[in-house]
Amino acid sequence: MAITELHTFGFQKEEQLKQRLEDALGEELTKTEARYSQMDFIGNTHLVELKSRRNILPATYDTWLLPTSKKPITDDKNTIYFYYFDKDDSLHYLFWDEEQFNTFDKVRPSWHPQRQEHYLIPRDCWTKLD
Repeated sequence: MAITELHTFGFQKEEQLKQRLEDALGEELTKTEARYSQMDFIGNTHLVELKSRRNILPATYDTWLLPTSKKPITDDKNTIYFYYFDKDDSLHYLFWDEEQFNTFDKVRPSWHPQRQEHYLIPRDCWTKLD
C-alpha cells in the first residue's frame, strides 16, 4: 500500500497525541510496531485506535467511519477508539461494545482504495474528551 499524505498526517498525530491519550486513560501506551497494525497503541488495560482528521470539524459529518477490521484483538483489554480533529484540536472517544457496534450500518466507500468495509458510527455515539 502506498503511503499517502493522509497516512503521514495520521502517523504524525499518533506521535503528537500519545501523551494526551496516556493522560486520558491513566496508563502508559506502547506504539504498535507495524505501520498498519490493527490497533495503534497497547496499554496494560487498553487497546487504542486513533483516527485523525484534518481541515474538518466534528460536526461536518453526521456519521464517522471506522474500519470493521478494527475489532478487538483480545478480550482481556478494553478497546477504545479515538477520533481527533485538528481544526478544533478535539478528541472524541468510543469504547468497543459488540452489541452497540452490531447496530451500526456498514459501508464500503467508493473512494477507499481497497473498498474496505467501515462502520458508519453516528456522531452522537462519541464522547468529547475534555
